[in-house]
Amino acid sequence: MKHGGERPFACDQCDYRTVRVKDLEEHKMKHRGEKPFRCDQCDYGATRMATLERHKMIHSGEKQFLCDQCDYKTNWKTNLKHHEMKHSGERPFLCDQCDYTTIRKANLKIHKVIHTGEKPFTCDQCDYRTSWLSSLKNHKKAHSGEEASVSDNCVASS
Repeated sequence: MKHGGERPFACDQCDYRTVRVKDLEEHKMKHRGEKPFRCDQCDYGATRMATLERHKMIHSGEKQFLCDQCDYKTNWKTNLKHHEMKHSGERPFLCDQCDYTTIRKANLKIHKVIHTGEKPFTCDQCDYRTSWLSSLKNHKKAHSGEEASVSDNCVASS
């Protein structure tokens, strides 16, 4: 990486930036849906050979990342890092409005809707809105005839 953290190569379709033009070209394949590296055991495709090789470990059962404190094994270094945080008690992502902490940034983002009241998930068949994708999926079961909860003003409940 260049000094100062500069990332001169930018994607024209999103905010991705990188220091290497090769990485930008690989990134752009995602926007075009190109996955030239194909698994010979399933329909998985990848933009990079290294990603495909890591995927193939799923079929072999090989797990290269091992916890040194228990018998946990995984194919993903990030998963091992998060697992090890369970042993250490480390929870680096902190809510700035309450005492909630978590090992994953994505979990903190999900948690924060409790404070904002944001309801970004909407039903396309009625006016139901929710903060949680799982709640929307459960709600939509009512429209398909499956068992689920519905809001009082939802036409599926009549």
